[in-house]
Amino acid sequence: MKRKLTIVAVAALLAPGAAMAEEEACKIAVLQADGMATITGLAHGAQWNSGRYSMSVTVQNGTNRSVSRQGGTIASDADGAATLARSVVSLPPGSEAEIVLELRNGAAETRCFSRLAG
Repeated sequence: MKRKLTIVAVAALLAPGAAMAEEEACKIAVLQADGMATITGLAHGAQWNSGRYSMSVTVQNGTNRSVSRQGGTIASDADGAATLARSVVSLPPGSEAEIVLELRNGAAETRCFSRLAG
């Protein structure tokens, strides 16, 4: 069984004057095994202990396209970490997935993005 774990932290704070923390606020963790991908959206930091999130997963395989969207409120633990959404998708050879995770809390926004190949 082939397994690959990827953690992607491509986050940019969009709020004016906001500074990036040492640890990225927005993360996408991916576990790929046997033509499947488990995708988990994560938030970290005191700024993201509340607010809203949305995660979109788009899988393209030839002319077939699948889109999954999840969203809701952010509820972090005492350490300021929150598991926001989890999606399991088929990712056979030749397919591609695009994942976008967005966090919003008042005027502050951040987004992270990842691409996967089957």
